[in-house]
Amino acid sequence: MSGLLTGADAISGSRLSFQEANNIKNCYRGAAAPADATDDRLYQYDGAAWNLLTPHSVANWTPAITFGGAAVDVTYDAAATLARYVRLGDWVTISGRILLTDKGSSNGAALITPLPFTCKNYAGSYASIQATLNVISFANQFACHIIPNSDDISIMEQTEAGVQTAISDANFANTSEIIFGGSYEIEV
Repeated sequence: MSGLLTGADAISGSRLSFQEANNIKNCYRGAAAPADATDDRLYQYDGAAWNLLTPHSVANWTPAITFGGAAVDVTYDAAATLARYVRLGDWVTISGRILLTDKGSSNGAALITPLPFTCKNYAGSYASIQATLNVISFANQFACHIIPNSDDISIMEQTEAGVQTAISDANFANTSEIIFGGSYEIEV
């Protein structure tokens, strides 16, 4: 396909397949849809009117680390520890960074907590989270995920033999860093 598409092309489907044209016609970002749209929310055309797809929100939140459910004397680089989320309906996309300046004295399994919303309470709602671990030791490979009905990210390690265990305070240093992101389903 070459050349620029016009609104008429998209609506008529003259340069697109029927499905492509229908997808473009039925879902537009903010000002590309109704004339009174002044933001970046999603709208859907039902054949007669443009309807706002809600709820939609974008905000910052502050992630933290706990070890065994506690965070005694854990401190962070405040300028580098931050996160952001986008919520569209019952789906949330998160991204963030945690940079420790002191891992504190708590012991146990490490969790990133709290997430901005609780994960849906459904067995199929496990959500894998992508992460980069810096100055954190682990066996062979690591995995991060959200358990249904939880607002925590579990940080796990897995050996080549397939044995999975929680990464704990013993794996962290005072200057450990986690950069993470992913999407998960919530209850609405």
